[in-house]
Amino acid sequence: MHNATSSTPQPLRAFTRSVIKLAGNTHVISLPAAWARQHAITKGNTLTLTETDTGLLIQPHVTRATRTVHLDITGLHTSAIWYAVTGAYISGAEEIRLTHTNTTTLHRPHQRRILVSAFLAELADGLPGIDVVHHTTTSTTLRELSAPKNDELPTALTRLFHTVTTMTTETVNALTHKDTQAAELARIYETKINKLHHYCLRILNLSNDPVPRITATRNVVGALEDIGDANTFLLKHATTIPRTYTQTAKNAIDLVTTLHDIWHGDTLAHLGDLYDKAHTIIDDTTTKHDVHSIALNRISNAALQVIAAKLSIPDTHAT
Repeated sequence: MHNATSSTPQPLRAFTRSVIKLAGNTHVISLPAAWARQHAITKGNTLTLTETDTGLLIQPHVTRATRTVHLDITGLHTSAIWYAVTGAYISGAEEIRLTHTNTTTLHRPHQRRILVSAFLAELADGLPGIDVVHHTTTSTTLRELSAPKNDELPTALTRLFHTVTTMTTETVNALTHKDTQAAELARIYETKINKLHHYCLRILNLSNDPVPRITATRNVVGALEDIGDANTFLLKHATTIPRTYTQTAKNAIDLVTTLHDIWHGDTLAHLGDLYDKAHTIIDDTTTKHDVHSIALNRISNAALQVIAAKLSIPDTHAT
């Protein structure tokens, strides 16, 4: 145990404590008296427990000021507003105060004007844990209603992996069989992927995990969103997958399906086979410029980013 909030490095000391079991599944250990005195720990105080790769980190709980971001979105179209608000959300802002002298804004995809307040309410729906708490004709406030917890990341990331895998499988199958209804249903996953992507990055930006793991995980989250975007691109611009791409598309499904196990596994077994499969797809599509080649190439490059991120974490070994 050590004080991670101190600005002056302190020599690490090791303590051993016996575990006391109370009723049910409750286990208790005592805190070193000197450590408790140093941090003014008394009965009823709250401590922060953070699970790390090597154990459990115990820290005095620090009450921090609300992270508030002020944004003037006057004159911005919906795409610019989306990037500004989403960026503040991902950075960990607990409150986002928006001002705008205009009551309507240009909605770029459809080239029509819509109410700023209506767009911000829709935008907030895609940002887990945050909502509109106040708005007038010239201002809107978004506030965090439920704070993300570091232990939510594994679940959120697993959901992101599975959603991306499902979207890839259904996209390829729908286009292979020229099933327009299935293709339309596959596009629904785009919104879910975006929400999970933003939420994972928000958790990471508030995390106390070791920097190498945070960086690697951030790269994985970005790569998974790239795969989702590639599927969306394919669904928007293609109605079928030609027979010449059938095997390449199936290989892409196999590649994406393995990514979850690669990231969560202790070793990277069969890494050579995965690299070969990815590079085969890339070689088959790099010199071509049709919709299918662009999408499949992007999926394969993103898969390689996941593998590279896994290898960047200390104590990860390929076999």
